[in-house]
Amino acid sequence: MSLPPSSPPPPTDVEDNEFDDETLTIDSDSEDGIKTPTGKKLWTHGQLVYADGSDPGVIWTDPITGDTPTHNHIIREKSTRKQLQTIASKHLPQPVTKAQHITLSMKGLSRHGINTYDVMDHIFNPKNKQGFFRYHGFFNRAGNLTNILNHFASRRNPESVRDELDAWAMKHVRSMMRKEARDITASGMLQSIKQPLNASTVLDFDLAHVFQVLKERTACVTTYILTGITKSRRRENDEEDREEVSDRDRRTQLVTASVILSCLGEYSIKNNFHKRIMGLYLYSTGSQRQQISVLSHVGITESYSNLIAKDTRSKSTREKDAVQERDSSTVAGESATQNGATVTTSADPTTKASLAPARVSGPRPGTLRQLSTSCRGVTRSVTSVGLYGTVWDNINMNYVNAEQIIGRHTTQENGTCATVWPLHKATAQDMELKSLVDSFDKAGPLTIDHILHTNQEASFFRKCLIYTILRIILQYGGEGFHKFADDLAQTAPKSPECIDLHQTPLYTLPAMDIDESTIVGNAEVDEAIVKELGIREHWWFAKWWRLICGDQLSVARLQSLASLRAGKEGGYSGFGWLVLMTGLFHVKIADMHGMFTAHWGKNNAGSNPGCLAFHNTQLHRLPISPTSLPTFRTCRDLVFTSLYARVLHCLLLVSGKASLEDYLKEDIDWTVLHGHACQIFDTYANSKTVEDLRNNRSEGVSKGDMIYENALLFMRDALISREFSDAIKAGDSGRVVLVLKTWALSFRANGRTKYAHEMLILIHNLSVVWPPAVKAIVLNNWLLNPTGRPNSWVEVDLVQEHFNFWIKSYYKAHGSNASWEWLGMIAPCVPVLRHLANMMKGALGVDVGTKHAPPNLTNDIEVLMKSLKENGVYQLDTNRKPLEDDDAPVVDTITTGLTSLTQTTSNPIDEYNRTFVRLQRRRRMTPVVGNPSTQAESSTQTTADEMIVETASSEGQQQPTTAEVDDNLPEEVHESDSDPDDLEDDVDYGEDDLEEEEDPTLERNSAKDVSMDMDNDWEGEEGLDIELLMLG
Repeated sequence: MSLPPSSPPPPTDVEDNEFDDETLTIDSDSEDGIKTPTGKKLWTHGQLVYADGSDPGVIWTDPITGDTPTHNHIIREKSTRKQLQTIASKHLPQPVTKAQHITLSMKGLSRHGINTYDVMDHIFNPKNKQGFFRYHGFFNRAGNLTNILNHFASRRNPESVRDELDAWAMKHVRSMMRKEARDITASGMLQSIKQPLNASTVLDFDLAHVFQVLKERTACVTTYILTGITKSRRRENDEEDREEVSDRDRRTQLVTASVILSCLGEYSIKNNFHKRIMGLYLYSTGSQRQQISVLSHVGITESYSNLIAKDTRSKSTREKDAVQERDSSTVAGESATQNGATVTTSADPTTKASLAPARVSGPRPGTLRQLSTSCRGVTRSVTSVGLYGTVWDNINMNYVNAEQIIGRHTTQENGTCATVWPLHKATAQDMELKSLVDSFDKAGPLTIDHILHTNQEASFFRKCLIYTILRIILQYGGEGFHKFADDLAQTAPKSPECIDLHQTPLYTLPAMDIDESTIVGNAEVDEAIVKELGIREHWWFAKWWRLICGDQLSVARLQSLASLRAGKEGGYSGFGWLVLMTGLFHVKIADMHGMFTAHWGKNNAGSNPGCLAFHNTQLHRLPISPTSLPTFRTCRDLVFTSLYARVLHCLLLVSGKASLEDYLKEDIDWTVLHGHACQIFDTYANSKTVEDLRNNRSEGVSKGDMIYENALLFMRDALISREFSDAIKAGDSGRVVLVLKTWALSFRANGRTKYAHEMLILIHNLSVVWPPAVKAIVLNNWLLNPTGRPNSWVEVDLVQEHFNFWIKSYYKAHGSNASWEWLGMIAPCVPVLRHLANMMKGALGVDVGTKHAPPNLTNDIEVLMKSLKENGVYQLDTNRKPLEDDDAPVVDTITTGLTSLTQTTSNPIDEYNRTFVRLQRRRRMTPVVGNPSTQAESSTQTTADEMIVETASSEGQQQPTTAEVDDNLPEEVHESDSDPDDLEDDVDYGEDDLEEEEDPTLERNSAKDVSMDMDNDWEGEEGLDIELLMLG
């Protein structure tokens, strides 16, 4: 007998075997087919028996007999069988079937008193050694444990169950976090006692890098947990879909890292490296003791007392610890190259910790003092090779007491700060002193041809000034001129002496309580620097020359010192090794002072609409007194703003247009614009026109136009000043020299006589005295680039002025700590503190208040252009009313200066040459004391007595003494403004020389006066760094 396809399987139970198969027959021959026991047709029954379909048909069972418990037991067993048959008929997946079997199995286990806990404990308790079942039955499949824990945490379970699970989870996570904290502490990556606190470790500290290290290696659990309270689920999902990290995510990472570091600091007080870094950052931004103390109580920074703690170790202990730190720095990879002077260490905190030195004994000095000691050590390593330059300048410290009494009153103390930097493109062969001495001994005299431009230089200088006009037009003419930016860049002038782009490391030295305004003071400053750097013991010290830069007063003092000791002292004390370089920033200040002296005009002078005084009134700026000029930046901004307006006004004159908008309406090309710039220079900056007008006016007052003449001279002088600033920013020493040659003439006419004399010395050195190697080193190193970016060069003395400002304004101590000892400690840290502040501001995203876009001069220029047009300043009018008697015409400083050098009875060039020849003779003398190795090897060397005889014979006089030879030193030597106490006993100076004082100069009282970016107003995208509130 065969069953239909939908028939159930043969019964297996005993009860099913009792079923009578004969009760249902299938007659294949019957017409109706299947018959039922009643004899009726199958289709008349209410349910189909074996019809094909999802319905299984009739479930054949026996009648239920017995008492009630038996009934219930039978019902449950039948229900289970029915459930299994239903599942099997629907072909459900195997796990469901397993679940049913597990249920039956658990019921069987429960009959023997075995519950679920017993089974799980037997399997998962390692003591029972059921590893095979644990792994192959549970752990071999990822996600099993997670699913079980999710079941435990389900809300369908009782609350007590969930509470117990949460308590266990929190306890377990706490143990994991504690293990991570223990491991981080043991690694020493956050312990300042296990890694040196120096410039490299301070500047390498990066919260973003710390976060990645914590997240990926050392504090994975802690970082992951903090993610749950710093990011919403939606934000976390969006972050997974996004490839780049958003600013908000970076900020979240910094917050997470900061929280973890603060907690680690509480876990162990040894984890304090980040606190020390934050303390340095807060101090670098000018934070006072109150703010630092408050933040230290919430674990963000160290205490102020720890920040400034003094070094209480004994001298022997300090020396021992210094040796250990120096050795550890060498192991950690800290090295200084000759020209790069870059400090290199591993950026991985764990690597630093593994290379960290052993803990030194005794109490340690504060963070600032440790950093200062480290910076001084790096500076010594940089200068140990001998290829470095030095600049110094005076620093005036005012200590104000609000309530003055005897013994406690307001004082001003004068000291000196210095900075060194590695020389660019300098070799040991270039530094040989012998070649310098030989070249000095054979040098010829200075001539007027050395000062005047050659035809080639004049043509190139004209190109530079025309380029300056074009830059002004493109920068301030409006957006319509920006289309010529590429053409302007292609026509930028560049001399062969342009410095290669590189970054200049700067190393400040401890401040010195030495007044460098005297001759002896400058000698003491250099001796202090030599002692600080420890270079006297190096083999090259007596064989190489050294480069020193300073302002005019410092250079003049050193020149006097070298002249006074020539022929008397040799070796180091003779200062014959000296190569002096005048600071170009102070030269720029002198030029701006001379501009005001020549072009200021008369206050409230309505009859002179082209002078600076008139323009200052038109711009509604504060009144200026010519006898008490404002700061350098104020004067500079007024001169350049007036220049910009004049250039744009003259552009309209040469083009015949009424406004810049009309000029831009025409489709002009670069050739037309360049032609207009040339026409502006040839017409409105032409001193020959001024000379012709003034020659004609000598025949009659009505023949000239004083206002027009003054305007032409201002245009020429202001363009030269702007060209000097542009040449410095471009690092083009060749262009700088061309301007200095021009100023050698103009300084003599506008009252800057001392700087005029310095220009003669500098030009003579560059042209004749210095050998080619020394000249190349000077031209490659009188401009520095602290950032390494194009158009970011600055003068050497500006760098020192910049550091002096921050020392005086932000880093000086208050109260009992206000001393030169404190300044000596903090000065070496200034570059590191500035870089740290800049780095942290960028990392924290709080770079606000230190930079702003260049000032919008549109309205100022429009006002001045309107004034120039209404008054016809650049339109020749021979019938114009002459200036008032007390408002003299502007002096043509270049022509007047040239006349004073060539046509006067006391020619300054001849006087300079006589002085130079006399100095050459004195240097040939065998010194009385000191090492004579610096003398030139020449057959003309003489002793002091022979020199005296030679001088007397040449002058037809009796033989003078050595003191009388000193008396005959030229005026240039004596104009160094010395006090009687500063002079050597055997030198007698005239009374007039002692009374000579330093030339007045423009003051630098604020950050914008010494900003390194003051001339970057050309670059709108860079911004202007005025650094008023924070370091930049």
